[in-house]
Amino acid sequence: MNTLLLIFFFLSTTLILLSYGFFLQKILLQKNNKLLNLGESGILSTSLVLGLSFIVHFLFPINYFVTIPFHIIGFLLIIFYNKIFYQFLSDKRILKLYLLTFLIFIPFIVINNFHDDFNYYHLPYLNIIFDKKIVFGLSNINTVLAYPQNSWLDFAAFFRIPILDNNVLHIVNAVIFLFFIFFNIENFFSSANKFLKLYSALLIIFSLSVFSRLRDHGLEISPQLILLIISYYIIQIYLEKDLDQKLIIKKILILSMTAIVFRISSIAILPVVIFICFKFSNKFILIFKDIRFILYCLLISCFFLLKSFIISGC
Repeated sequence: MNTLLLIFFFLSTTLILLSYGFFLQKILLQKNNKLLNLGESGILSTSLVLGLSFIVHFLFPINYFVTIPFHIIGFLLIIFYNKIFYQFLSDKRILKLYLLTFLIFIPFIVINNFHDDFNYYHLPYLNIIFDKKIVFGLSNINTVLAYPQNSWLDFAAFFRIPILDNNVLHIVNAVIFLFFIFFNIENFFSSANKFLKLYSALLIIFSLSVFSRLRDHGLEISPQLILLIISYYIIQIYLEKDLDQKLIIKKILILSMTAIVFRISSIAILPVVIFICFKFSNKFILIFKDIRFILYCLLISCFFLLKSFIISGC
């Protein structure tokens, strides 16, 4: 496939997810003008797109009539949030790091090498949701089509567009990995705590060592990257007392929910999240006053459970 086309898709997917991340931040997380960094804005956008995929699939197949408007809205949001993008890119030192990291990722995405399970059940599932809205008892055709981790495919299906079709869905994994690297680079430079700086550096080294082959990402790696980000937040809430602890807990809750929906084994993080909520109960109680946040989390969780029941034929 044309290398320039792949690079353009990689860039456009990155910008579209960032724009949805800024939108989520404005309506759900921040009432002031302080911005999250690019990495966490991109990672948090996965929650919003995932929720959209569940809602839309109850009504329509996730085909080009859905994905093209999704991309158009994403580009319009880029224009709407152009000042935010400019604000991030105005720092020349950070801009150079963004460009360098982006260039390093180009060889990572031009090699069209899919996960071993792609033809086994990834592609069949993607083709089913492309042709049909949610199917009752889909698991009766093949049990793998009802795997909970197929939620990642619901998310990735929003990036299926004409010409490229399913041939570039591995790039969506690369974009999430890119956001993870951005997250740690930005926190390395912005944090005043030496331990958090070291932890960010170790997360970069660890991820590049363990998750270096894009074909191994499949449906498994992105939730693990999200869990690693949650681990950073958990350490941060203890070490940096002057930060907005309520905001950090919100981000922990959103990303924990997203990781669990993407891969059910991520529920292992739940006891730690419950402990954090108990430890900072005064901040956690305040979150319940934020009706939009509570409704947002309940909506995604309920649609995920409902879809799982319908597909399994319950």
